Amino acid sequence: MNITDNLFTSIGNRRISALCTVDLSAAFDTVSHTTLADRLQSDFGLNGMVGRWLDSYTSGRSQFVKVEGVAGAVTHLKSGVPQGSVLGPLLFSAYMSPISRLIDHHRIHQHHYADDTTLFIELTDTVNVLPKQLTDCIDELVDWCLRNDMQVNPDKTELLLVGSARRLKEINSTDKIQIASTHVSFSDAVKILGVTIDSSLSFDKHVSSVVQSCNYHIRALRHIRPLLSYDLACQIACSIVASRLDYCNSILYNTSVTNILRLQRVQNNLARVVCRASARANSIPLLQKLHWLPIEHRIKYKIATITFNVFHNNSPSYLRNRLSHYEPTRTLRSSDANLLSIPSTVNQLTDCSKAFHCSAPAVWNSLSFSTRSAPSLDLFKERLKTELFNTAANVVL
Repeated sequence: MNITDNLFTSIGNRRISALCTVDLSAAFDTVSHTTLADRLQSDFGLNGMVGRWLDSYTSGRSQFVKVEGVAGAVTHLKSGVPQGSVLGPLLFSAYMSPISRLIDHHRIHQHHYADDTTLFIELTDTVNVLPKQLTDCIDELVDWCLRNDMQVNPDKTELLLVGSARRLKEINSTDKIQIASTHVSFSDAVKILGVTIDSSLSFDKHVSSVVQSCNYHIRALRHIRPLLSYDLACQIACSIVASRLDYCNSILYNTSVTNILRLQRVQNNLARVVCRASARANSIPLLQKLHWLPIEHRIKYKIATITFNVFHNNSPSYLRNRLSHYEPTRTLRSSDANLLSIPSTVNQLTDCSKAFHCSAPAVWNSLSFSTRSAPSLDLFKERLKTELFNTAANVVL
């Protein structure tokens, strides 16, 4: 959401953005224990007993391979943090923390999640090649990784130009960036944390991927449905299908009607399988029976929940400065209504209206005062779902 907010804003300003996803080879396995201990002490002040705890956690580990009862030689590990552990991503992020300062020096936007690093920069009106600050930043990033026992994987590092179709025709997309002695060209789309981002932010390819994955699991669930109880079928459906429909769905606000309908058909089919209804059964009473919000309302539910967390828990903190409370120029009845300020561009530029700093106020202000003023997250979710469920009760799906 942080990345797409910047990209949608650039499109709304009729600009083009260059996005680069940097991939590291076996990143978690190459973390130097000595360097990690020094960084935790110097950058985060973790020394004394805490430092010894973390040193004990990472050091002294060993591994071996066992095939058909025959075990190979034991190898003692001098690097790496355990993958799949609670502390693994946290320690890796601490190890990689200096690259944030490196990237900031080049005045380039960045977003990190464990070993996924995304760089993006807005291009000027006149530029027809990638700005030197981006290429210099990537060169320094590659050099930093080499000096810290890591290696950028150019084969999985991708570049993407994002903008309107008209603006993309005006820029040279045949440029390449040399990364680790390999020329990397632009892609039509890149995948970031399971979300496929295309050059026009239509999310058509992302929706296609979600639909394909969901349909595969719905077919599997249909085969075993006669063997399952109603409650167990609901639990499996929510775990393996509905979770895919909900994942990062907040970026689909104001997406095309076609994309919404494609996702809605998936949810309708899932409801029919769970309720053991015919393929032509009306989905509206089935969704109401399951108490499932339709796709469009699930998107609003996610945006509203994130907005509540941003203001009450400052989580995530990097979205907090995107929103502001509505403050009228003179005292009005709406002054204490807990409303958000809607940017003036939201009514003028369709693409900009999809950005989080525009979609969040639009969704939040559409809620009732009772829902907006909920004192806790649990109570807010309860009131929010009830309100959206009542709103969606008469929607034809």
